[in-house]
This record gives sequence, structure tokens and C-alpha cells, in this order.
Amino acid sequence: MKPSDVSLDLKSLVLGAVVGGILMLSVGAATTTGSPSVDKWDYKVAAPPRGTFDDPNVGSMGMLERQQTFLNEFGKEGWVLVTRAEGNVFYFKRGIK
Repeated sequence: MKPSDVSLDLKSLVLGAVVGGILMLSVGAATTTGSPSVDKWDYKVAAPPRGTFDDPNVGSMGMLERQQTFLNEFGKEGWVLVTRAEGNVFYFKRGIK
């Protein structure tokens, strides 16, 4: 098989990256010591702007940059990604002190 014959399924690639990130965050959270305890959680459900995850007119790198920007905006506000559901619905949480 030639490298030019290989095509990436973008949805599978993104889903794999999201699941891998969640697993890494879960392991990191479970092994972190000295972190402040959280008594309550605040949750947010969000959908990305149209075309963030499914615009055929943008190359794969452009899509990744859009996705990263979308997720980083929530991260700046202290939100942590919990999971992604079908239909591009994202669930975030952050601790309430």
C-alpha cells in the first residue's frame, strides 16, 4: 500500500483524539496530589459554531485549529471537558469552591 492510497477518516481521528484526551485527563486527575477538594460542580452543555467540526471546505489542519480554539475558550474559563456526545454536543464541568 502506498502512502498516497491511505485516507484518514477525520471523524474517527477527532473522536479518537477526544477519547484519548479524556482518558489522559482521567488518569491525571486520579493521580494528582495536593489538589484542592471540590464540594460542588458546575456543568455546561455546549455545541460548537456551525462548521467547527464538519466544514468540507477547510483542510484537516484548519478543522483541528477550529476545534482547538473552541475547546480552549472553555478551558480559559476553567471548564474541563467531560465527554462529547453524538451531534457535536460537549459536556464540561468546573469545580465550585
